[in-house]
Amino acid sequence: MKRIILASCLTLLAGSFAFSQADKTMGVGTDNPKGPLHIDAQKNTSADGTTNTADDVIVNSNGNLGVGTAAPVDKVHIVASTPGTGLRLNDGSQGESYMLMSKDAVGTGIWVPKPFYTQEGALIETVKPITGTGITGGQNIDITATNGGLFLAPGTWLVMAKYATQDVSAGDADGFYFWTYLHDLDDVDPATTPNRRTPTTTGAGGNQHYYLNANYSFTTALSVAGLYPEQTGGKLTTPTLSYVATIKNTFNKKPGQDGYLHELRLTFSSSTTRNTNMIRIFTGTVPNFDLGKPYLFAIRLDVDPSQF
Repeated sequence: MKRIILASCLTLLAGSFAFSQADKTMGVGTDNPKGPLHIDAQKNTSADGTTNTADDVIVNSNGNLGVGTAAPVDKVHIVASTPGTGLRLNDGSQGESYMLMSKDAVGTGIWVPKPFYTQEGALIETVKPITGTGITGGQNIDITATNGGLFLAPGTWLVMAKYATQDVSAGDADGFYFWTYLHDLDDVDPATTPNRRTPTTTGAGGNQHYYLNANYSFTTALSVAGLYPEQTGGKLTTPTLSYVATIKNTFNKKPGQDGYLHELRLTFSSSTTRNTNMIRIFTGTVPNFDLGKPYLFAIRLDVDPSQF
């Protein structure tokens, strides 16, 4: 009985395997192996290896691995008839719309979120006159909405902003500029002084926060853009800002720790003192002008290193 079973197994093996001592090849499911190891799962590949290879796996004489092809030309060569069915790597880092990238110099692969995603902030949404005693030359006001700052992880970001202003004073506005500032409130260690959110009595606009104070605004801002205000008609001006910001994790903060995400806010200033309610920040439509909605957003230009 044992001899019958053994003979049957040998017969099955002979029908499934093809060995060639001359060229040292082995075929599984094929009598015409095209490399040292050739598996034809459906046993339907043509003798020349050019058709019906979707189910084939081969290692050729160059050591190339082919899946879905009998003629691999690279170290790993996968041919699939349907997009998105050629490769699946489930190592816990995968996610929808992620990219496969190298995490180190030796080429270790990992899935990471793709760059070019957007973070949105918000600017003030209503007409806002400069109140109190007006605006002192060089003094800043924050035109970012409450909780509307950009909270950005370390990396490279393209920051874009637009809003509208109006000078309602009599006469011209000759000789001064409207200034737009982009501030990073977390580019210092929160444990150090001065903190960007700490009020200071130094300089114009005393008791203003550090990033709003005239003595520090120019020197601490990430970017400053000046625009000469419109002189006639409604005296409406639409300042814009475009800046590539490199957010550094100087203090080696971890995701979730205070100071890891940097808050960016937008401020406005006039280079010349203006009286109460002379300069207004606008949104939406005003008579004869459709200004559109102001915006503040950032586009990530690189991959978040915290994913590695």
